[in-house]
Amino acid sequence: MNRIMRTTGIALVCAAFGALCSVSAQTQVVGSSGASAEKIVRPSPLSLVVRPGVDLPIGSTAQYFSLGGTVDVALHYKLGKLLGLPAFAAGGISYAYAPDQASDSISIATARVGAGLQFPLSPRFRFLAYGSGGYYFGTLNDFSLSSTNPYADGGIGMEFSMTPTVSLGITGVYRNYFGLYQGVSAALGTTIALGPQPQGAAAGFYPSGTITPLSGALSETKLDVPPLFPVFYQYYDDHPVGTVDIRNTADSTANDITATVYIKQFMDNPKTVSLKGSLVPGADEQVDLYALFNDNVLSVTEGTKVSAQITFDCTVDGQKYEDKSVETIQFLNRNAMTWDDNRRAAAFVTAKDPQVLSFAKNVVGPIRDREVHALNAQLQTAMGIHDALDLYGLNYVPDPTTPYVVFSKKQGVPDFLQFPRQTLQYKSGDCDDLSILYSALLESVGVNAAFITTPGHIFVAVDTGLAPDQAQNALIPDGQFIVKNNEVWIPVEITLRHKGFLAAWQTGAKEWNEADQAGNAGFYPIEKAWSVYAPVGLPGSGPNLVFPATGQVVASYQADVRKFIDQAISPEVTRLRAQIASSGSLSAMNHLGILYAKYGQPDQAEAQFKQILQKRSDYVPAVINLGNVYFLQQDWQNARKYYQQASELQPDNGRVVLAVARVNQELENYGDAKRNYEKLKKIDPPLAKKYSYLAMGAAGANRAADVTAEQQQVEWEAE
Repeated sequence: MNRIMRTTGIALVCAAFGALCSVSAQTQVVGSSGASAEKIVRPSPLSLVVRPGVDLPIGSTAQYFSLGGTVDVALHYKLGKLLGLPAFAAGGISYAYAPDQASDSISIATARVGAGLQFPLSPRFRFLAYGSGGYYFGTLNDFSLSSTNPYADGGIGMEFSMTPTVSLGITGVYRNYFGLYQGVSAALGTTIALGPQPQGAAAGFYPSGTITPLSGALSETKLDVPPLFPVFYQYYDDHPVGTVDIRNTADSTANDITATVYIKQFMDNPKTVSLKGSLVPGADEQVDLYALFNDNVLSVTEGTKVSAQITFDCTVDGQKYEDKSVETIQFLNRNAMTWDDNRRAAAFVTAKDPQVLSFAKNVVGPIRDREVHALNAQLQTAMGIHDALDLYGLNYVPDPTTPYVVFSKKQGVPDFLQFPRQTLQYKSGDCDDLSILYSALLESVGVNAAFITTPGHIFVAVDTGLAPDQAQNALIPDGQFIVKNNEVWIPVEITLRHKGFLAAWQTGAKEWNEADQAGNAGFYPIEKAWSVYAPVGLPGSGPNLVFPATGQVVASYQADVRKFIDQAISPEVTRLRAQIASSGSLSAMNHLGILYAKYGQPDQAEAQFKQILQKRSDYVPAVINLGNVYFLQQDWQNARKYYQQASELQPDNGRVVLAVARVNQELENYGDAKRNYEKLKKIDPPLAKKYSYLAMGAAGANRAADVTAEQQQVEWEAE
């Protein structure tokens, strides 16, 4: 009979264990990891506790019973906090075997409920205190006598976490089977967390250096990192690479939460972001993730997947916790970009690329010495670079796989853009590639550029540095420029190859005006775009390039300049010639000579002024202006000859006095230059202030200012 009762008790325990295990299978899915699509399971608050122990009767019970034993099976359920400590509810059953001193024994089956508190001592150790109550059924093992009465117990113990799932412990318990038996027990126990335990970031925070979870602290419920663009590797330092959603599944508030991203081959150091505030139990938060990549990402010529380590840290109840997971992140190729923001193309405008600098400076150097001073310098630089690209053999070839006209309308779909060095190497590109190259060349020599976008197309605007009221004096035609922030820009259709700069300018103006009137024109200055999308350079120096011959570039540039000037001044030339033909006006002839001289036609200017002097040798404006023509050609002796002649005719004319001082300065007659300058200060103080270097004598000739530019400035004398 005794054996039957003991067997019945063991069977009861096993049945309870099986029932509890079936409960443990009911877990809750709270999210998924964006990278691996794993199901994230919230750490279960339910655990199974099995405690076999030895019972020692006390009090009057000790007169009748001797040493026995109990097997206790319980479920613990985490409740949150009570009095600032983790609390739990408990319910269970037990079987006790108690031999009496008369060689008989009793069996006791108990069912009870209760509650308790945990006292965390360290990440692995915790102290427990609990109490419960219920009813028991006790019987002599020969079934001659049985009874049912209330039951109560209370215990304290210590648990040690072996793994996130299993803990071992020792417990001391006081038991009172009212009307039958009371005693104390010493029990060894095992606590098993029920349900599958999540791994990695889903498992919650673990204390640094351990694998013990804090009752399921934070869990990652969703990771969202879209494909990354190598060309924007600096952009991601202060713009998110993606987001992660986290949830506080602990019983306590999580503080000092940080998220860190690290990709070994593409980052020198991890990038950490701190969450503002704290996260209360059960709360969710979306966290932006950042990364400071190194330029190794520019070696990615084909899309590739890499492993990223994402680490979370937090503080819970004063204890530091850490959780790490490894996720898969995709990098697109280094030429990839989407047109969600048209400013992004500025990242490809690598003005400091060695080959870009070499090309631009080989063009601008020679043409700077041949610039027409009265024309806008930025306009002439744009002409020279445009003509050099034509001579270089650059061609507009739409990309058959990723044409701009198609991909510019597909936000989020990667396009393939060439770096300037690549376009120089291939000698061809789509409209976006040519616009990027032209902008880079301009920016490399200090001329600001901007992208212009119209539906299905992109081209370039060149900053002249002029205000709108200065455009007419610079011969820039109405309707062929753009005004932005009180600055005049020239639109250039860079894809219109082999037809000259003026055709590209006129076509660009037409495209801009049509799109602007329809409200479809976009304007994106490169320098402003760089503040968000910094330019990046390709590794290495690239292959050697064969630039067009300097003589060819200069000839093409000068032809474009002459063509532009002829078109620009033609109406005024026609008007003045008609006036001269009808009246023989010397003033009109003088104005025509000035017009020729200012716009780079010294031969026509010289002929015009000499024609005037043949009619009237004492006509001072023509005398001074003829001297100016020679001065601009650095023919100092002829310039001095005519300036002296003008001085004899009008010794107190401020422009004449200035001209004499300047030509003597160039001839190193510093004494004469200074005496004339002192005279100028009395006659025309504002004009003297403009040329104050003349007061310095020899020191003025060696000043750091740009002497060449100054030699191209003269004061024309109009009647």
